[in-house]
Amino acid sequence: MAIEKGAWPVAPALRDTRREVIRDEAARLFALNGYRSTTLDEIAANLSVTKGAIYHYFKSKDEILHAIVLVAMEAMETNFKATVALHKDAVATLYDILCGHVLAVIANRNSLGVYLRERAEMNEADRKPIDHRMRAYTNSVVRLVGTIQNAHSLVFDPQIVVLSWFASCNSVIQWYRPAGALSPETIAGMLAGMAVRSIGLNP
Repeated sequence: MAIEKGAWPVAPALRDTRREVIRDEAARLFALNGYRSTTLDEIAANLSVTKGAIYHYFKSKDEILHAIVLVAMEAMETNFKATVALHKDAVATLYDILCGHVLAVIANRNSLGVYLRERAEMNEADRKPIDHRMRAYTNSVVRLVGTIQNAHSLVFDPQIVVLSWFASCNSVIQWYRPAGALSPETIAGMLAGMAVRSIGLNP
């Protein structure tokens, strides 16, 4: 999707849409070529706009990187909150959270991939709040697993278990292909099911 040269939005909604177009194309290029190797000129050229047009929406490449990382973080947080709000039993909630996590990773694989690979490139002021939110998200899942552990008298370290699950779920960034034989929903169900069964429970 190209942004017409010189066509600057007046409505905030239109401005947000065009910011998203720039953000998503930058995420694709950062994931493909790396943050350092991708220039604003490349992003602009791919969208058929001038570099000045990019600056109309983002002050810097750092700001674009921050916006990209927020997409994946917010998708995972939203999934967690929505799932917990359904008030299912703990095991079903865990399964649904993991399914949603995988679907969020697939839908935002460029954004999450950029965070995982380019985290060190973020400036400290942007990185610290994102890292804090990521830890809070992880710890929320750890606490849920802890309640399951206690209820079923299971012996394992909840934090190690959750970190290993997330490593498995996040690996789809490397191998998922939209044209593949399995749908995102099928992949999510398989990975979430294997995770829950790994601690001796049935999803």
